[in-house]
Amino acid sequence: MKGWRMFGKATLGIAATSLMLLVVGCGGNPDQNNNNGNTNTTTNSNGNTNTNSNGNTNTSSKALTYHKDARAILEAKCQNCHTPGNIGPFPITSFKEASQFKSAIRDSIQAHRMPPWKPDDSCNEYKDSIGMTEQERKILIDWIDQGAAEGDPTSYKKPEIPKAPEFRNDVEVKLPEPYVPKQKPDDYRCFIIDWPKKTDTYVTGYRVVADNKETAHHLIAFVIPPSLVDTFQKYDDAEEGTGYTCYGGPTGKGGGNNIGTFTKLRWVGAWAPGIDTRQFSEDGSVGIKIPAGSKIVVQMHYNVTSNDPKPDQSSIQFQVADKVEKEATIQPFADPSWVVGQTMPIPAGSVGTEHSFVTGLSSSRTVLLHGVGLHMHTRGLSASVVVERKETDDKVCAIRIKKWDFNWQNSYSLKEPIEVRPGDKVRLTCTWDNSAENQPMIGGTKAKPKDLNWGDGTHDEMCLGTLFLTYK
Repeated sequence: MKGWRMFGKATLGIAATSLMLLVVGCGGNPDQNNNNGNTNTTTNSNGNTNTNSNGNTNTSSKALTYHKDARAILEAKCQNCHTPGNIGPFPITSFKEASQFKSAIRDSIQAHRMPPWKPDDSCNEYKDSIGMTEQERKILIDWIDQGAAEGDPTSYKKPEIPKAPEFRNDVEVKLPEPYVPKQKPDDYRCFIIDWPKKTDTYVTGYRVVADNKETAHHLIAFVIPPSLVDTFQKYDDAEEGTGYTCYGGPTGKGGGNNIGTFTKLRWVGAWAPGIDTRQFSEDGSVGIKIPAGSKIVVQMHYNVTSNDPKPDQSSIQFQVADKVEKEATIQPFADPSWVVGQTMPIPAGSVGTEHSFVTGLSSSRTVLLHGVGLHMHTRGLSASVVVERKETDDKVCAIRIKKWDFNWQNSYSLKEPIEVRPGDKVRLTCTWDNSAENQPMIGGTKAKPKDLNWGDGTHDEMCLGTLFLTYK
């Protein structure tokens, strides 16, 4: 199963609620000079002494250059975002640019802030990984520490970058009109769009055409079933202008605790920089159903750094079929009592508070887990999804994120699906850091710790898993 993103359909007997925000952007600040006051030297194999900028002595015996060693890594692992007009704060498309921003590059890769790959690779293996190996990190750091030499352009070897899958644009939907983000630094806005098909249709893949990549940080598309079209139209009608505010999800302000609405939503696609095209299977045999009479609601996250942001009118192209061999679902799940009973307390000042929920998927059929995602808010510390075997008591790790970062959420396709058999359980676990040191800035002032619980507000919390599933 090729890469996937988020959808929902309550057909597999799993407890479901709320939605996952896919938030992907590119961070890091340009830093052209070493300003730590230290001058350090390293000796490479050509007998030259180079000055580095980190205060450490590099004793590498191999002379590294941009064209021979660093360029291919930067192209494969950084240029999804760091190209002109894209969401990365500076481009890294030439030796001049890589040299100019070498301090920012070194700091971010050494701290594992970049590339933004959060899963613990000892948990499972994933398709389309943008993670950087430790060897790749070492090459870039050593290259910078040796003086960031350019080298001979003829020594460059082009990296192997997977080609985008073949795609057929059958249906295209666009935001109703151009929208200029109004809230800084983050504007979450939902837009309702008509679905043109008059009969039941299956989406087998999609491509997002982001109109303004300088501010578009992520997009999630949901299917509104016919029974809920009027409900969602009221969210839109309640606010002036195009669309409506929707930080916690497409149910608008204060809608995060409406578990009945969430379980009826279908999630059909998502976008973040570098993942424009997705196919649910290589042969088009797997699809998500869109019933006749449905509408699409698109949640846009705009990251606004300019005082004069440009308008955006992004669109989504869908590949569709009248029927498929396997109907898929992306199923959100969490403990319903967290939502309706507020049983997920996170005390003020606490570090390491943990909540866990376990559920089965089907009592009679084996389900294939092809992909997984996680969602918390800003005080999240770590999270995981694990399959617990009934027969052997074995635990199969689907995903584990040891260091949660709200700004780098994603969903991940497993290289090999996990069989979830009747009687097996799926466990979702989240931990939080609600200490004084881990509070957000509100109005320019760091917030004081307060008791937290489930909620869709910016300063509430969530613990949500999403599973991409088919029957075996």
